[in-house]
Amino acid sequence: MAIRIDPRRFRDLVRGELVKDRLTAGDTKYGVGVLSYVYNHQERELARRLMSMQHDHHDVTIATMHAHLDHDHCIESVILQGPTGSALKFAQQVIAEKGVRHGSYNPVPAAAEGMAKGRGRHGHVHPFS
Repeated sequence: MAIRIDPRRFRDLVRGELVKDRLTAGDTKYGVGVLSYVYNHQERELARRLMSMQHDHHDVTIATMHAHLDHDHCIESVILQGPTGSALKFAQQVIAEKGVRHGSYNPVPAAAEGMAKGRGRHGHVHPFS
């Protein structure tokens, strides 16, 4: 019996490996990404620490979506944009925080235009394909 591989799945696997290669080689200096994690909001001061971390990294934190899963657990997705190293460092800090579970960061290398100082986030980000 032959194994049938969906061409879209193959494409996604190749694209994912190309992104990893670009990030590992340091070829991309800018990017966007989504940091997602689950945490227990009852755990001592964890929600406050996570919010404080986002404020401390306001230069790469674009938006956060928060949802309650049950009486104790929440899921958050944080959109990050900025220098690849800064975004990755922030994502790793959040995922490593005691009490954070199921954390993952999905970076997308990109080229940025018009993101000069003083212009804020007004500019264009072109994801590499």
